[in-house]
Amino acid sequence: MNTNNRFSLSCPGAWPTPAPPRSRGIPKSDPNSTVDVIVPFHAHPTEAHHRKVGALGGRHKAGLGAVKGALYSLPAAAIQQLADDPDTV
Repeated sequence: MNTNNRFSLSCPGAWPTPAPPRSRGIPKSDPNSTVDVIVPFHAHPTEAHHRKVGALGGRHKAGLGAVKGALYSLPAAAIQQLADDPDTV
């Protein structure tokens, strides 16, 4: 079954200080489902970032302009690995 969920990998400032670990903000999804995720990076995403997400089974869907992030569709099973990547916020 392929469900399509949407959520942001992280949302700085959305939690009271101190911020909880990022993994707490990641909803539980069927690991076989595909989810749309806004991935925030420390710098504007480059082709290297898109390739890194692609290596996890993701697909770049859209840039976010002035925001240092992009919209991807990727397997839910890859979300935690992407959240642990040092290039993501």
